[in-house]
Amino acid sequence: MAAIYAAWLIGLPRRAGAWLHAITDEEARHWQWRVSERHGGLVHQYRDERFAALRLDPSLRNDEFHEASVA
Repeated sequence: MAAIYAAWLIGLPRRAGAWLHAITDEEARHWQWRVSERHGGLVHQYRDERFAALRLDPSLRNDEFHEASVA
């Protein structure tokens, strides 16, 4: 019986995080962002992989800093 309670307590942070972040996780997946759970599921991190492409290919960038360095 103690093992059941221990398993329930161990899973509590992940279940709480899933409940707290359900709406934002759904929207992030809609926009095809990567969702990472951290700190036992209580913290969720969102990442749009298209930003990695901007870092690797400067020709995709469209900002004042990039335009000033090209000119």
